[in-house]
Amino acid sequence: MRRSLLPLALIGLLALPMPGAQAAALTDDLQGLSKQQVEDSVEFAFGNALFFLFHEAGHMLVSEFNLPVLGREEDAVDTLSTLLLLEADGEVFDTALTDSVDGWTFSAEASEAAEEEQALWDVHALDRQRAFSMVCMMVGKDAEKFKESADNLEFPEERRKQCVGEYQKARDSWFGVLKPHQRTDGQNNKFTITYKCLFKNGGRARG
Repeated sequence: MRRSLLPLALIGLLALPMPGAQAAALTDDLQGLSKQQVEDSVEFAFGNALFFLFHEAGHMLVSEFNLPVLGREEDAVDTLSTLLLLEADGEVFDTALTDSVDGWTFSAEASEAAEEEQALWDVHALDRQRAFSMVCMMVGKDAEKFKESADNLEFPEERRKQCVGEYQKARDSWFGVLKPHQRTDGQNNKFTITYKCLFKNGGRARG
């Protein structure tokens, strides 16, 4: 993330509505960190949030355009989110990719350490599988740029070679199915955004 955005992102994080105990705990955690650690933490959270933003946008596209999905939708929109970050081709987006892979890996390690039961029946892939799937797309596009992420996961060399074709097929498939819905007249789209409050106070929604 560009350093100029970090203070704004931190302010936004602290401004989010949350229970008093959680807000106090967050403030205490931040006070125990150095400035660099705070910036790194905000950057990490930003990168993971960006991945999830594109992931949820994928669900929206599938729903609104009634797009065909062969296989599990969660896997499909994970792939779309990864592709969108890759095609953006910028430092912020590359960092978001590597941070998101680390996020899935940390989550998997925490579950394993707590000896949690693996939800094999869930609509989502296992966290560690999601990390490997992301890295496959990443090295499929640029094996050298994302070598460190693949090495950290001990991603097999032979599998990395297979990912080149898988990345290209996934890219062609997703962008092919989205092409009919792209505007070609140079005009901007207009969106109507409706906010729905998820927080309640005494049984009454706040918004």
